[in-house]
Amino acid sequence: MCGRWTLSDISKLAARFDVEASAVKPRFNIAPTQQAFIVPEPHKLAAQKWSLSLGKFTVINTRAESISKPIYSAAKPCLVPADGFYEWKPAGSSKVPYRITLKSGELFAFAGLHDGNGFSIITVEPNDTVSKIHSRMPAILLREDEIGWLTGRNVEVLKPYAGELKAYQVSPLVNNVRNDSRELIQPA
Repeated sequence: MCGRWTLSDISKLAARFDVEASAVKPRFNIAPTQQAFIVPEPHKLAAQKWSLSLGKFTVINTRAESISKPIYSAAKPCLVPADGFYEWKPAGSSKVPYRITLKSGELFAFAGLHDGNGFSIITVEPNDTVSKIHSRMPAILLREDEIGWLTGRNVEVLKPYAGELKAYQVSPLVNNVRNDSRELIQPA
């Protein structure tokens, strides 16, 4: 599952996704139902709510195994720009937050689905790094697979991330959605 994510380094956003990004501000704790930026089509950035309405249901995450179901047929593919995400590792009776990024620190894209108003992040089985923390992870697309997902909904690219990730413990301040500062992404 993906319950929070970051887009803290916006300096390279415009060049990385070939979009106009002057309205984007750094975010350190993007939470469900909040507005965030997605790429709904090549060269376009749009603000939508992280919450996809599917008739009687609303979802923030969609399992890759489920996107062929009829309920998702009207949803369109999108890219969700990010530079990290949070997962919580069980530790006794509590959970410890971790931030996970590409080892390179570069921006990347989650695979997503949107309806023009809201979006959902697609999740897959975890890779080796994330499996030590959580049982699911967002579908991080390889850069060369982004256009195939965006323009053709190529489901073959929805798999555990094969590149190197870095996971590190962060402050429990991330547990409160009202907290949204650079302090949240610092190692604990």
